[in-house]
Amino acid sequence: MLLNVTKRSMGNEVSKPFETVVDTVKETSSTVVDTVKETSSTVVDTVKETSSTVVNTVNETGSTVVHKTNEIVDKCSAVVGESIKPTILTAVDSMSSSSTTYEREQKGIKPDLNMSPSYERSTEKGNSYRGGNNSSSLKRIGIALSEIKVCPENAGSVGRSLQDKYFSDWGEACYVKDYIGFSSSELHTIVEKIGDVFGDNKREIQGHLRQIQFCEDLDVKVFEFTFGEGLSSGQIQFGMIAISKSGIDLEAVSCLYQLNFTLAPISVAKETKRYFLWFEVGSSRSTWQEGTHLGVVTQKELLNFCRYKALRVFQNKNLVANINSVSTLDNV
Repeated sequence: MLLNVTKRSMGNEVSKPFETVVDTVKETSSTVVDTVKETSSTVVDTVKETSSTVVNTVNETGSTVVHKTNEIVDKCSAVVGESIKPTILTAVDSMSSSSTTYEREQKGIKPDLNMSPSYERSTEKGNSYRGGNNSSSLKRIGIALSEIKVCPENAGSVGRSLQDKYFSDWGEACYVKDYIGFSSSELHTIVEKIGDVFGDNKREIQGHLRQIQFCEDLDVKVFEFTFGEGLSSGQIQFGMIAISKSGIDLEAVSCLYQLNFTLAPISVAKETKRYFLWFEVGSSRSTWQEGTHLGVVTQKELLNFCRYKALRVFQNKNLVANINSVSTLDNV
């Protein structure tokens, strides 16, 4: 009997600690479950908030998206217990993209190079005018113009090249002016009047003409000139001046071909669009202009083109009888 009592006492003593352990495990499990539920609920709420924030943010600018994302990352970090910002930012970068497009446009006029330049002829009379004309100067300038070599084939090639270009300015004109009724004492006056025709090149023309020294009672001085070096814009002038002296009388004629041109610039537009996921979140646009040039056309070819067009006009107006054509530009 005593032995049985002792066994029961031992059984009771053993069962009490076991029940305590079970209760502790139950309590702990309940706490863990509650904690997990609470954590899960918090995480779910955070995820919901994050999703809502992202959806509301995708329509904002790219910089705002990054700012909002940082706030979201900080909230998630507080819940999880460690920073996941680098991972999230890497993911955001992988979901971001951009595209860039360029638009190039050139507007202007395409000149009809088959049309003849405009033509104008006028007469300037001096104080000694008593009738008559400047036939001596006209004859001499006609001879001088017929001695100028041009290459029609190369001029045609340049014309076809120019036909494909866009210009914001294009103008061709020929001016012929007769000077009659001047005396030898009016050489300075006739030089001033001739120079007025040539615009910005007036001083250079007058400087050459003032050096005229007539050595005989009957003498003719002829000057040929070409101005213009630009291949994208500018002014090209080509022509001749003849001044004749017969006794005390002076007469002259000036022939001018002038081309004013400016190549149209190319307008360039650059547009960059930024995307987050499949949504456009921002864009930027910039524009500028690029200059152009005549490409493979050289200065010598352009001048040959202008001289040929000028001589054709002067021939049609009976200032020159024949055009001195050569087969290649090397012979010009």
